[in-house]
Amino acid sequence: MSNNEVLMQLKNIHMVFEKGGGIFSRERYFHVLKDINLDIYKGEILAIVGESGCGKTTLGKIITGLLKPGKGEITCQGQNIYRLMGMDSGYKKAVQFIQQDSYAALNPVKTIRDSMMAPIRVHHKELNYAQGEKLAGELLERVGLAPAEQFLSKFPHQMSGGQRQRVLMARALTMDPRLIVADEPTTALDVTIQNQIVELLRKINAEQNNAMLFITHDLHLAGRICHRVAVMKDGCVVETGTAEEVFEHPRETYTKRLVEAVPSRVRGREGRTEGCRTCILGTLTGENGKEKAGAAGSREMEARAVKYAEGEAPSGPVLQVRDLSVYYQDGGQALAE
Repeated sequence: MSNNEVLMQLKNIHMVFEKGGGIFSRERYFHVLKDINLDIYKGEILAIVGESGCGKTTLGKIITGLLKPGKGEITCQGQNIYRLMGMDSGYKKAVQFIQQDSYAALNPVKTIRDSMMAPIRVHHKELNYAQGEKLAGELLERVGLAPAEQFLSKFPHQMSGGQRQRVLMARALTMDPRLIVADEPTTALDVTIQNQIVELLRKINAEQNNAMLFITHDLHLAGRICHRVAVMKDGCVVETGTAEEVFEHPRETYTKRLVEAVPSRVRGREGRTEGCRTCILGTLTGENGKEKAGAAGSREMEARAVKYAEGEAPSGPVLQVRDLSVYYQDGGQALAE
C-alpha cells in the first residue's frame, strides 16, 4: 500500500431485505448488513472474509452502486457516491465489479470482442472502432490472454473458467478504475489457476496503484494478496487489521475460530505453511520396512509433517503406497479400482 489517503468511507451502513408474505403469513425482514463502518485506502488491497451468507457480496454491490443501503452514507474522496452518480461524474467508471460467476457475467451470444468493445464504445468515444479493438487486444494480452487475436472471436462457452475470469478483469480495466471490487474471483477454479488469478490481481494493483476490495472466504488467498483484512459475521464487521494482525494475532473469538478451521492454519506471505499439522489414519512404512498401523502410524506421520513444514528437508519418500485397492458398492456388487 503506497499511502494512507482514504479513497472511500462507509459510515453506519445498514441493509434490510424484505421477503413478502402470503395470505396467512406476514412479511419478513432480513438484516443483511448492520452498522458497517469501513475505510478503503488508495492503492491498498482490502480483503473481506467471512462465512457464506454474512453479507460480503451485498457489501460489494453497495460499494459499486448496484444496491442502495437502507441507511448510512458512502463517500468517495469526501463526496457522497449517490450524488456523484446523479451528476454523471464518472463514479461508475471509477469503481468496477468483477463478478464471481464468469459465465453468467458474459453474454453467451456475444463474442469476447463484442463484450470488450461495449464499454469502450460508450466510455471512450474519442476512439474509432479500430483503435478501440486495439485497446481491447492490449488489455487481453495484459491479463495473459495472448495473442489476443485467438480470443477476440471466441464465445464464452469456448473458453475455460480461468480464461473467462481474465476477460472480466480485462473488461474492468477498460475503465481505468480507481477501485476494483472482486467478488470471489477464484471460486470454481483449480488451485493452479487460482494462484495465477491472485498473482494477476496483485500485479494490476502494483502497476496501476488502484484500490481493490477482495471478497473471499479463503483465508489462504486473503493472506497472500491483501494488505488489510475485514472479518464479517452476520452482517457486521467484527475485526479489522493488517493481514499479519488478523491471522497471526486475532482478537475476536469468531476470527480465532475461522483461523483454526483452516486445515493448514495460516499461510505466510511468501506462501510457506506455518504451523501445519497433518494427521492421517492408515499405515505408515517405517525405516525398517515394517508397516506401522493406526494411531502409532498417525503420530509418526504427524511428527514428520511438522518437521517438513518447519523447513527440514525429507531424507526419503514422505509417503509410500503399496498394493492399494479401492472398492465401491454399486447395486450390491463391489467394484475394484
